[in-house]
Amino acid sequence: MQQAATVASLCKYRYSNGTMPTLSSKSTTKGVLVLTISIPPEELTEPIARAARDLQREHPLAGFRPGKASVDQARRAFGEMALLERAVRFTVPAAFVTILEQEKLPTVGEPDIQVTKLAPNEPIEFTAKIAVLPKVTLGDYKSIREPQKPAAVTDKQIDKVVEELRDLRAETKPADKAATAEDTITIAMDMSKEGVPLEGGQSRGHKVDLTQPYVIPGFKEQLIGMKKGDTKTFELPFPADHYDKVLAGKIVGYKVTVTEVLEKTRPKIDDAFIKSLGNFATLDALREQIKENLATMETSKEQQRVERAIIEKLIKQSTFEEIPDLLIEAELQKILSRVQGQVAAQGLEWSTYIEHLGKNVEELKKSWLPEALTRVQAALLVRAIADEEHIEVTDEEIESERTLILEHYSKPEDEDIREEVKSRDYDSHLKHLVLTRNVMARMVELANTK
Repeated sequence: MQQAATVASLCKYRYSNGTMPTLSSKSTTKGVLVLTISIPPEELTEPIARAARDLQREHPLAGFRPGKASVDQARRAFGEMALLERAVRFTVPAAFVTILEQEKLPTVGEPDIQVTKLAPNEPIEFTAKIAVLPKVTLGDYKSIREPQKPAAVTDKQIDKVVEELRDLRAETKPADKAATAEDTITIAMDMSKEGVPLEGGQSRGHKVDLTQPYVIPGFKEQLIGMKKGDTKTFELPFPADHYDKVLAGKIVGYKVTVTEVLEKTRPKIDDAFIKSLGNFATLDALREQIKENLATMETSKEQQRVERAIIEKLIKQSTFEEIPDLLIEAELQKILSRVQGQVAAQGLEWSTYIEHLGKNVEELKKSWLPEALTRVQAALLVRAIADEEHIEVTDEEIESERTLILEHYSKPEDEDIREEVKSRDYDSHLKHLVLTRNVMARMVELANTK
């Protein structure tokens, strides 16, 4: 959860020392602050010029290089309202931030902004709803103990990674033989329930790696011993915890025809294999690197567990003023966006996913309410502890965080993201990330004090 000022990351514009936005009214209801703000027309010269450049880049004007036509030429091409509507994207967030700073308003989260008046040569008027920072009474956070267990990597774990590396470099070729547990098999599959074909239950060219676990327990075992052209019919129960509640725990029928058996040949663990994985002189050197990597992963996983446990304990010890619904709804929206991204990454349609779940979006949000509340409370606790412990973020830490983020966006198509991350308006978001990390480091330190 970010400070309200992070909406300024939508823009690069800042108001001059001349005309300024005006706060017309201010009211608070149930922890939500409602502001009515106006921007004088004389303050729109620079935003309109930027809008003209942006529109030209998206829709080049004949006879001009992108962004090089004058504002008047852009006005004739796109219309005054088009320029105003684009200028609103950055001048309104900037006006909102200016008022927050000017009035020193204790707010948290992202605002709900609605433009109420937009006309040429007139003030822009808009309303902004944002949550008032709820008061938090900290519990005795220094008494919380949650020891962090050291990472313990076994030879069995290392062996598993070595075998996975062999699998990654394995070669496959068609084989005229019965499939073994070491092969990959290609099948045509038809699924049914009580003799009725399942919608979406037909698959052709479906590859099953018989060395790996399959989503339906017992399925791959049915395929071992089959050859190209063989057909087999069998029934198996879907997992009880499967996301498709219509099928979860139900008996499903399968008709499978093998179209190809692919024999997998894995490389031997020799010098050639070891050197193909990097600058490793010996198998021991490779295993040592794997051990270090696994230890790093285990340490990170354990630290996340410890941090979560600390926050849960502190929430129980602390008291919170009524938390505005606006904050909870914003957190629910973040969870929804994350889940939708995960579904898309799996190649699934969102509508198909929720249909299989047997729930609509509102029902999903209701099931996420406890998690959303915990996240909001955690963010409020981070702020409170930072104040109590006098934890601050330096400019050097902000720049270091910025550099780390930029390393992930090095492609040409990432240029817009890079520009936003490099802008000074992005600083408040970076500060929030670093502050959260520093506060949790302090809490882990205290929780491991003997």
